[in-house]
Amino acid sequence: MWAEEGLLMKPLVLFGNLLDGKSVDENFKAYMMIAEAAQFLGVSAGTLRNWERTGKIEVSRHPINRYRLYRRSDLALILAAAGGARRTTLRSGRKPA
Repeated sequence: MWAEEGLLMKPLVLFGNLLDGKSVDENFKAYMMIAEAAQFLGVSAGTLRNWERTGKIEVSRHPINRYRLYRRSDLALILAAAGGARRTTLRSGRKPA
């Protein structure tokens, strides 16, 4: 039934466009999901969503589950532009001076 209506093939076509001739594992290693991306940049997931909404960062979507996917190379550029500074907290719970 779904295959007849083309519903089964639509995610596969979208998925194929993201692969660009690479294996699934190779391609998705180039991306981070929102929690990992937020931790990498030292910001909250909400901040990443705001940046997406205001056009400050480009976001891809997983073709099947529609999760946000952030390109690792884009995040590295953002971090480099910010001087590599990440918000950190000491073990005591205090922010570094």
